[in-house]
Amino acid sequence: MNARLLRARPVLLRSSAPRRCLATSTELPKRVIPKLGRSVTRVGFGAYRLQQPSHAAALQYALEQGIDLIDTGANFEQGTSEQLIGETLKNVDRKSVTVVTKAGYLNKKDVERLGGDSSDYIHVQGNSFHGISPRVLEDQLQQSLARLGTDYVDIFMINAPERMIKAHGNANVYQQMRASFQFLDTMVQQGMIGGYGVCSNTLALPETADHLRLSSILDACDKLDHFVAVEMPFNMYETNVVENAALMDTIEDHQLFVLANRPLNAITPQGIRGLYNHMVAHPTDMADLRDAFEQVAQLEIDMISELDEESEIDEGELSKKPVQASKSFVWGQILSENLQRLGQHHFATRHYLATQVQPSLERDLLAFCDFYASIPEYVSWAAQYREAMARLIDALVNYSYMDTLKKNNDLDRVFAALVPWAHNAVSCHSPLTVKALQMYLAQDELGCVLTGMRQQAYVDDALLAMKEHKETPLSPDQLADLSRVLL
Repeated sequence: MNARLLRARPVLLRSSAPRRCLATSTELPKRVIPKLGRSVTRVGFGAYRLQQPSHAAALQYALEQGIDLIDTGANFEQGTSEQLIGETLKNVDRKSVTVVTKAGYLNKKDVERLGGDSSDYIHVQGNSFHGISPRVLEDQLQQSLARLGTDYVDIFMINAPERMIKAHGNANVYQQMRASFQFLDTMVQQGMIGGYGVCSNTLALPETADHLRLSSILDACDKLDHFVAVEMPFNMYETNVVENAALMDTIEDHQLFVLANRPLNAITPQGIRGLYNHMVAHPTDMADLRDAFEQVAQLEIDMISELDEESEIDEGELSKKPVQASKSFVWGQILSENLQRLGQHHFATRHYLATQVQPSLERDLLAFCDFYASIPEYVSWAAQYREAMARLIDALVNYSYMDTLKKNNDLDRVFAALVPWAHNAVSCHSPLTVKALQMYLAQDELGCVLTGMRQQAYVDDALLAMKEHKETPLSPDQLADLSRVLL
């Protein structure tokens, strides 16, 4: 059947039989990166949120089990991801692991190190900057190599060049990328990188204002042998990569290796949806949540009443205080007023609590304790409030997960009824995750699926998906049946 017609079918149908390139049944399914001649596992270790020693232990375990591609970035966890990878690489043969890193996202510390020439980057907002100039790439590559503890990376990605469009326009971004590619060509020649590529959220979305055409990007590259890979989102709900015939033709014509990111976090019209259904150790019911809210609310009332700031302190004195309890310690009220919204989107709730609520709370508590250091009762209250808020945040995360868990359990049951799967609910951490990964592995266009594996259980799910894909790969008809459920 004509390849173009096949691409036009519903999601996930454009699949051919997986390549049987393994010598023994114990080996994991692999794919060759054409321009590098390197063979890598079909599932790679996504290191976006790698930040704790336990995460590094999971990485070590993944490498020991045969997973041999790691995807990271200079900005991942502000460099901590690369540092932990570097520590882990000391324990393995560096040549046995394919390391992918990226540059483009900058913070204030990065631009201060670059100096005052703002032509190398743009200010996006707050502490967020972006740059893809040769000077930025050189700086970021040096920082990455130092953190990774290696003298080369296998693939170096220009990350999210589409963020430059708003400031410079499409044509100027392509021109800027030409200079960047010329710099990266010298890095290839010097052996500091094996090859390079582009990581973008919009390559497969021609209708978006910040779309960059892969064909135009490649036109800006003088040495196409050095341009080895592209990285884009792909999951059950975002399948534009394989549905875009022009994009796939360009990828095939230039023998590019496709890395698929965000496989378990889909952006849907209803918001971000995590594609996992693991059970939680201590599910939160409404009684738990109510108790957590009540404890926080009582502590807030106690402190605001104790200070009674507005009535007893004049405005001039009040303005000198680094923290005002009546404005800073009202999280119980804020979160309760937004409970319905928080309960609907687990990923967004977890992200909001971790990146906005917790840092703000900790900053205010530290300032509060510093200001009232001479009053032991206030310092004790701060400790109680911190503990109560931690309990409330955990309860909210678990509560929001209950909605996601119900939706995903329903989807998992439908999938289980449509296709005979080798695994069952007790044989893996997240049954839906294992099914999703097998669906992606049956998608022949994808070279490597990058999934977060910060826990050993996540690694085991990925290993199980690869094992089952190798032994009993999903057929095109089965993929079609599963896809119709999503439609």
